[in-house]
Amino acid sequence: AEKLRQILINLLNNAIKFTDPQGRITLKAELWREEPPAGLDPQKHYLLISVEDSGIGIKPQDLERLFGEFIQLDASASRKYGGTGLGLSITKRLVELHHGIIQVSSRYGEGSIFSFFIPIDE
Repeated sequence: AEKLRQILINLLNNAIKFTDPQGRITLKAELWREEPPAGLDPQKHYLLISVEDSGIGIKPQDLERLFGEFIQLDASASRKYGGTGLGLSITKRLVELHHGIIQVSSRYGEGSIFSFFIPIDE
């Protein structure tokens, strides 16, 4: 439960950090009833948790390296928003410790959706 709490804190903190005060952040949890994404056991049931924001978004060329250690995608953004560049790397590891996966979809200038699947029948 503590790892799940830390995952949520990390994702929500990022959403808050990169979203304008007049923006929107949505946390959603649902039982996933469809075929799970590749890499997950189709015999298990999964909880899908998503954090969606209307923040600054992520450039397509930056999505692949997003979960690396000490990654700050934009030097000017790291000066403006702070951080060590470890949050998403740690988050990914915590999701994987739960035998899950994390995904991101984003449109630069419009916002991002971070979603993770974790098995619920372990």
